[in-house]
Amino acid sequence: MPDIEVLTSQIQQLESSSSLWGNISLWLIASTAIVAVGYFVTSWVASKKADALQSTQKLLFRAKDEQLIRDLKDKEDQIATLRIELAKAQTETAKAVTAQEELRGQNLATESRLEEERRTRLELEKTLAPRQISLEIDRGKTNIDPLRRFAGIHMIVEYLPEAEPIRAAENIVWLTQEAGWVLDSAQPRRELNAGAYDGVVVMSHKAGTPGTLPTAAQMQDEDESRAAAEMLTGFLVSNNWEARSMRSMKGTIPPHTIKVVVGLKPSSY
Repeated sequence: MPDIEVLTSQIQQLESSSSLWGNISLWLIASTAIVAVGYFVTSWVASKKADALQSTQKLLFRAKDEQLIRDLKDKEDQIATLRIELAKAQTETAKAVTAQEELRGQNLATESRLEEERRTRLELEKTLAPRQISLEIDRGKTNIDPLRRFAGIHMIVEYLPEAEPIRAAENIVWLTQEAGWVLDSAQPRRELNAGAYDGVVVMSHKAGTPGTLPTAAQMQDEDESRAAAEMLTGFLVSNNWEARSMRSMKGTIPPHTIKVVVGLKPSSY
């Protein structure tokens, strides 16, 4: 039989050990409860923080969106303002261009009017200036050399008895005599004041007599007179005189002769 004391001692040891492990178990259970509670609390706090973070992020995103919308609206307002200013500037530029074109047109019109007035003045001065042809000599040649071809031809001169036609007639006589032409007569005619005689009319001989046919010699005289008349007319026209040639009636101008009729200087004013 086992000894009672030994058993009692074993029982006490086992009770002590059991009590220890029981305490340990209770401590572990308590620790586990504490951990569980801590886990629950931390999980709840973490969930709340996560919700708060999500809410804050949403607020941040919303704030950024609102800020972006405001910025975009500000930019749109600025762009609209710039467009309005650009439109105004374009309008002002268009007005300035129009005004410049109008001014340019006015300047051109003024220049055109001034040029027209200048031309009119020059034409008037030219009209009022007396007819005058100078004898020009250049290296042994003169401007009347073409007239020398008809040296010896006779000439009758009639003129309007006024200062300018007299001067023009004297100028013709001087130049033609220098070319060898012969002056038969020079006399004034008051009836040359009629407009039909304005300028210079150079008339050539018409061969034959009324009712008769001219001979070959007479026709030769007529051709020579006509050529001389055309030569003198061309010479006057080339020097800006108004002149024309024409044939006379039979028997009014002698053979080998031309008639020069000097009227008023034509004027368009």
